[in-house]
Amino acid sequence: VVTRPGATGPDDTLEQELVTLARSHLAGFKVPREVILVDGLPRNATGKVLKQQLRDSLADRPVE
Repeated sequence: VVTRPGATGPDDTLEQELVTLARSHLAGFKVPREVILVDGLPRNATGKVLKQQLRDSLADRPVE
């Protein structure tokens, strides 16, 4: 999830609210297991999200 500019840092309550909202609107197997808050997504010159670069940056995160 990309946070808005000027928003406060990562907040566990926000993550729980997003999971709760997803749980109320989606089937159980579609609810995300975790929510990651980031400042922005890597994009190319045409504005498309660079998925491989995003995967690589998230692969370095410790598993919780």
